[in-house]
Amino acid sequence: MGQKRRPAAMPEEVRRVQARIEYWRRTRKKRTAMPAHIWQEAAELARVHGIYRTAQVLRLSYDSLKRHVTGAPDDGRGGKKSYPGFVDLGPARMMGIGQPTGPVVELSDADGAKLTIRLTGGCELDARALAEAFWSRRS
Repeated sequence: MGQKRRPAAMPEEVRRVQARIEYWRRTRKKRTAMPAHIWQEAAELARVHGIYRTAQVLRLSYDSLKRHVTGAPDDGRGGKKSYPGFVDLGPARMMGIGQPTGPVVELSDADGAKLTIRLTGGCELDARALAEAFWSRRS
């Protein structure tokens, strides 16, 4: 006959976080969000033990835990916030007024993000500072 599988022994750190979550569930006001420090602890466990297994053991939503592990923004509706892929700052440009005649600065990174700045004559720009800010924005 088939034998029942025994659950694997849980590490002490998992039991501690599980106890914190259970205490929060018992003492919270209805419909309040779980505190960020508990999510952070759960995310750290998920990085070590896997998101699926951690979500199961801690009785958390897989999708919510995954967002905390990956650091993806939350729009409050269960999905990711959407950010525009392209922003053109200058309605006058569409009408052909004030076309930039100066230099063009284009930056891109390994992920494919791109920044293009078209300068008008007489405009000063600290290109090095701009490049450093662009390339360090995700670190």
